[in-house]
Amino acid sequence: MAGKKRNTMKRRTIRRRDMDEELHACRFPSGLPAYLLPKPGFVKSFAILATRYGSIDVEIDDPVSGRRRKIPPGVAHFLEHQQFEMEHGNASEIYARLGSNVNAYTSYSTTAYFFTATRRFTESLELLLEFVLKSHFTRESVERERGIIESELRGYEDSAGWRGFYNMTRALYLKHPVKIDAGGSVGSIKKITRQLLSRCHELFYHPGNMVLVVCGDLRPDKIFRQVGNFLKRLSPPPFRPVKRYFPKEPKRVARKRITEKLDVAHPRLLLGFKDNAANLTGKKLARKVVEVRMALDLLFNRSAPAYSAFYETGLIDDSFSSGFDLDVGFGYAYLSGNTHSPGELQKRILDVIKKARRSGFSNKDFKRVKSKLLGHSIRYFNSVESTANWLFANALIGITHFDYLDELEKVTRAGVQRTFRQLFQPSASAASIILPRK
Repeated sequence: MAGKKRNTMKRRTIRRRDMDEELHACRFPSGLPAYLLPKPGFVKSFAILATRYGSIDVEIDDPVSGRRRKIPPGVAHFLEHQQFEMEHGNASEIYARLGSNVNAYTSYSTTAYFFTATRRFTESLELLLEFVLKSHFTRESVERERGIIESELRGYEDSAGWRGFYNMTRALYLKHPVKIDAGGSVGSIKKITRQLLSRCHELFYHPGNMVLVVCGDLRPDKIFRQVGNFLKRLSPPPFRPVKRYFPKEPKRVARKRITEKLDVAHPRLLLGFKDNAANLTGKKLARKVVEVRMALDLLFNRSAPAYSAFYETGLIDDSFSSGFDLDVGFGYAYLSGNTHSPGELQKRILDVIKKARRSGFSNKDFKRVKSKLLGHSIRYFNSVESTANWLFANALIGITHFDYLDELEKVTRAGVQRTFRQLFQPSASAASIILPRK
């Protein structure tokens, strides 16, 4: 009976009638969830295949040995680079011959591989499945990649953008591995071996630990059949989830400020706010993302009084922006930008936040920002890349982009104010400042 269940492919179709959009979802016997959003008439198609394995996964239980083990920082990023090396050539070069564009990235909790194509889509999809789900590690290719990544890491040391974010997470977090650079360090990548890469690929690149999203003028039956046939040939073993371990993170920040001097033309401030209630999943996580983004828009977008006041006095320039990064177990909001006076800008931002914590947001402003975010979200559907990436981000937390829209429609002013007051506490803030070397 168990064997029969494993050989069953489950499909469903989710419709959003008010938008004339439908999402086709499928879970293959290997455990891989796949989503396809048809876009009739679109010339471009897009696919993304990702594993739930990122830079913060540095301590796990090996499900085979049953032992708890530590993984050197940087393995997920190293694997991302190494996967492109196939037995019969480099995946990037093969994609170029197909006329497709391919790329990849490693984040805190994910490693994603994606391509865009205007023709020969099925060949490009077959290549994506092959170079990601299979592995080919040689001693020579691993050593060559180690040198490339080491040069990449040394290059980041002079990047103001990278150093700013890295220092901000180091200031916010005492123990959580979110403070570790995604690429690891020159020292940690020296510990990475061919055997370790192979083991991590076996553990984390199982179809049951991955998500596939496809978007374009494509037929769901044909695409799902192609993926299903590939997985049958691959014949992976039963999926055994990997348990991750994360240290208990104190509520306080590690340091209130980290300042570094680099070869930059202007000083730069990144002001982060540590989320001490980042324990949500699914729709609740999506709702919080919506509420925080609305709060940031209400206070600091380009139509907000604070932005105008900062800009007109020359305290900020067009680089000023804000964001929110939330995952299962950690999260932080931030504001960043070039400024001639980082200390003054930090004080002014905190003053705006303190005032909003006391007085809240007006209903008129709330409705305006909510309408804007709804319009922005609907415009995602005009691009296969934006649609697929949005769908992918929501699939990772167990929902669809239709669910996200539902949460956005349900959000209330009271909810935004409550989440804003919980997250944006001056005591949970830390600054990263980049100053010109001379």
